[in-house]
Amino acid sequence: MNFSVDNYTRWKEDLIKNIRYNDYRDDLDWNGGEFPEIPIKNVDLRHSNHGYTITQSECNLNNIRDYFFKIRDQCKCILEIGVDCNATATERTSTRIFLDNKLDETIYIGLDLNDKSYLNDESKNIFTFQADSSDTESVMNFIQSKGISEIDFIFIDGWHSINQVMKDWEYTKYLSDFGIVGFHDTASHPGPHSFINALDKTKWNIVENPCSNNQNDWGVGFAWRCKKKIQIISHRGNLNGPNPSRENSPEYIDEAIAAGFDVEIDVRCEDHKFYLGHDGPQYEIPMTWLWKRKDKLWIHCKDLRSLDVLSSSPVDFHYFWHDIDRYTLTSKGIGWVLVGQFPFKKSIVVLPESIHYYDKYEGNYDRILETMGICTDKPLFYKNEL
Repeated sequence: MNFSVDNYTRWKEDLIKNIRYNDYRDDLDWNGGEFPEIPIKNVDLRHSNHGYTITQSECNLNNIRDYFFKIRDQCKCILEIGVDCNATATERTSTRIFLDNKLDETIYIGLDLNDKSYLNDESKNIFTFQADSSDTESVMNFIQSKGISEIDFIFIDGWHSINQVMKDWEYTKYLSDFGIVGFHDTASHPGPHSFINALDKTKWNIVENPCSNNQNDWGVGFAWRCKKKIQIISHRGNLNGPNPSRENSPEYIDEAIAAGFDVEIDVRCEDHKFYLGHDGPQYEIPMTWLWKRKDKLWIHCKDLRSLDVLSSSPVDFHYFWHDIDRYTLTSKGIGWVLVGQFPFKKSIVVLPESIHYYDKYEGNYDRILETMGICTDKPLFYKNEL
């Protein structure tokens, strides 16, 4: 297999620039002055009780533990690239953090160029694999042989060159939606430092080095995917739940728009006049009121006359009509899905809270996150939840 960096795809998708120098420096593990933009650090870490040299500070270890515990209870697989453990109970290493704190059912995969099989314990789902981490195909075949298709925590601490970290990033192809990637040596080693600083922040949440105030420290960093942004539409102007006395009123709708949300409104036309109101004409509005807010409104036509006028208008209103249809399409070709019906990608899920969506679908919002958005009486809640 050709292990050239150019044959790996994930870094090309997730970095804002190519971080390579295209010379010998791309393969250096250490910064000896070849990288003027990267700090040179002389670190001397010692075990607090035994005095021998260690590679990770208390700050590093505490942060590794803290970030791992964010997902520990749902973590099914850990991949550690570079096993830092000699099977000694008193060790202070990332490997020891994972082995001592993971659930027994969580599968730990330790990947290293050297034989670390003395750590293997099938009864606790601890496995090691001796291989070059560049060989992602062989490594993933091994991981998948354990019944695993996704990795939940990846810790990159192998060879710290730019080229190698770019290759190791390829494993994020298998990272779960809630997964976290950790990097050791982000303070001064060329690969981790350059890579984490060039990650696209529109795609990844990034903590470059929470130990940056510690001079005697190699640094540690973390990254996890940004949540997919979906459209959250206020139902009739509601922000924190149903409010029948104010729903569809012009002032109430404007408050929801001011809070940053699109709004689904109920519109009807009688005697050549437009009204807002779900069960009948409640609030008379001029056509200009709709026109000025057209980019924020999802107009539910409640009668044939309003549908006729809006569909004939030269103004690009966004409108739809439905009765008891399980699915309908808006004027812009977006699906409007009746409460409780199975959504599709280019659709809006209506009132997910009314069917206790989170509980119904086993404690996750996966189906919602695959759609264009939701229309809800609780947009402020879902803004934080999603």
